[in-house]
Amino acid sequence: IASGSKNRTVCAAASGTGLTAYYNARSGRPPVDLPEIVARVRDGERLATTVLEGNLAGFGRAVGALVTLLDLSGIVLGGGVGAIGELVRAPVARGVREGALAVHADIPVRTTTLGPTAPLVAAAAYARARAQE
Repeated sequence: IASGSKNRTVCAAASGTGLTAYYNARSGRPPVDLPEIVARVRDGERLATTVLEGNLAGFGRAVGALVTLLDLSGIVLGGGVGAIGELVRAPVARGVREGALAVHADIPVRTTTLGPTAPLVAAAAYARARAQE
């Protein structure tokens, strides 16, 4: 979902690259990678927690609006960030509840077990199902 600026996309806020860049720009310390940021969240570092939870809850609010618009029945978080698990799922789910209309607020938000390959597997499954119609 691009808005014409590379700094105003979903990737800028919620992807591994985006979360890492956002954290590193605010930390004032030498750059670190996403696994290190996740470790810092687990250790209770305030900045890491604020970046991860804030960006992902904001992403969830945007997804919540789409849930209402498209009348979706579930959300699956995949890719490298989705593979992090509950640290990602919880703030996204909270954001979805805040961004969706009440009738959609209890939509299930889950993470995939396929990790970074999830989007490719889903696309292949979709294409296969359509080819068999």
